[in-house]
Amino acid sequence: MRNGIAPAALAGHSIGEYVAACLSGVMAFDDALALVVMRGRLMGQTKPGAMFALSMTEAEVGDLLSAFGPDLSMAAINGPRQCVVAGSHDCINALEDQTKQQGNAGRRLIVSHAFHSPMMEPVLDEFRDLVAGVPLHAPTIPIQSNLTGKWLSPDDATSPDYWAQHLRNAVRFADNVKELLADMPETMMVECGFGNTASRLAIVNGTPQKNSIASQPAPHPNSGPNQTPDGATDLARTLAQLWAHGVSPDWQNINRTATANRIPV
Repeated sequence: MRNGIAPAALAGHSIGEYVAACLSGVMAFDDALALVVMRGRLMGQTKPGAMFALSMTEAEVGDLLSAFGPDLSMAAINGPRQCVVAGSHDCINALEDQTKQQGNAGRRLIVSHAFHSPMMEPVLDEFRDLVAGVPLHAPTIPIQSNLTGKWLSPDDATSPDYWAQHLRNAVRFADNVKELLADMPETMMVECGFGNTASRLAIVNGTPQKNSIASQPAPHPNSGPNQTPDGATDLARTLAQLWAHGVSPDWQNINRTATANRIPV
């Protein structure tokens, strides 16, 4: 953004929606940082739980969960066949056994608690009260809502209840990408966090591969122990990719040097 690339819209996955909220002026950075810290502490006070990723549709997972009752719930819908379920360790163990018997693919996530599930309910009131003490504003840049899978309304953005339920309910990231593509079919999606998880999910949900960019790709598995991500190189690469797709950065801000020379070619 400092180099002249202004987002037309924002979307974040789970805690990433707080980043979007900051960039869009919903909450100040310091307030968001304090909320994220307290959110993490409160979630850590809940009973330990587990999360399990399944290569199944939302409807198929819903049918599977009906056999377990309220002890398991959908925690995220990340793609057409990419869902995450959360609940107690015993219930997730039973679910994992059942999916293996049925021949369905799944994997356990490395987490300490059952995030985005009913196991978060004991801390919702306290978190809601914390949010109520923070000034909230309508977004100045459109934001996709994980909670609804649609655009974040001014009423929701400024509601402490919304942010409490955002902690509790499923992340509808697949719907977020579909909504972005429906309203902005030619959009470029740039992942600004570390790694390429969100950009891969964008492609899974219909974004053309050339239109999905990870600004800080994760290190290659075979990278040496002393090789660290180079933020300047990643930023330059991202700006180059955007420029190649017709986006015009602020070149005066980028080329702040007194030693540049024209080279005949």
